[in-house]
Amino acid sequence: MFTLRRSARQASQATRMQFTRRGLTTPSGAVNDLLPIISFKGFLQGNEADKKEVSRQVVEGFKGVGFIYLADHGIPPEAISNAFAQVSQIYSKEEVMALRASSPDAKESMEIGRDDAPTWKNMWPKEEECPDFKNTMNAFFQTCHTFQLQLLRSIATGLEFDPAYFDERCNIGDHNLRLLYYPPIDRRLLEGGQSRAGSHSDYEALHRSNDVIRSTVHRVVQPPTGTAPLTPARQSIAFFSNPNMDTVVSAMPNTGTPKYPAVKTEDYIVRVRLMESLRPPG
Repeated sequence: MFTLRRSARQASQATRMQFTRRGLTTPSGAVNDLLPIISFKGFLQGNEADKKEVSRQVVEGFKGVGFIYLADHGIPPEAISNAFAQVSQIYSKEEVMALRASSPDAKESMEIGRDDAPTWKNMWPKEEECPDFKNTMNAFFQTCHTFQLQLLRSIATGLEFDPAYFDERCNIGDHNLRLLYYPPIDRRLLEGGQSRAGSHSDYEALHRSNDVIRSTVHRVVQPPTGTAPLTPARQSIAFFSNPNMDTVVSAMPNTGTPKYPAVKTEDYIVRVRLMESLRPPG
């Protein structure tokens, strides 16, 4: 999974990473609480030595903290800005705001998959109500799909197996593009450790790595700064890179004796993880 985030203040500002490492939003316990910021330019444009060095850094980050910041990833800034503009359009619709007022929530989201999926169909708003939303998000979905294949190749390179290993396993586009909006909320509702998204780990293409790559438990909490009664609004776009639904997932090469049985992607995502998330507590 990779995530793009934007706060209300950042919506009208261009931001640039200036530091080499950044902190986690919540304490991480035994793991190093600093996230490495890695320039991906060397992998996209460099020679073989450059590719290997970037890949080493990527894998080192995923083995350690389980998260990294990628700079110079090659996704055009205008593509990101257009996607966020479309997210703003959706969550500022009068009917959405009315629903928010009558039934407030700490987190709102919309899921987008590949538009030609045979089973899990996208549900699009009408074009006249959200002009160019469908075209923009489909294009951004494809941009993210293309990028995730490059990222997977760098991981394969860093783990010293065939860089094309993931190509035929993750090439169809059975991913999830999640459009998230965290509306302003009374800070008192988030006191006492209340999260906007509870503790969880992810389960996409990389998380059957035989425990070589860390699947770090994480959550979304209230902004750590500010004293205003309401938290600031926040937008986030998360892309979950999944193997093809018909792929049988087993331990990756060079990760030792398999610790877990092989499983078909669709069986694991739909029948195991999704059903777990829908099961009532207790």
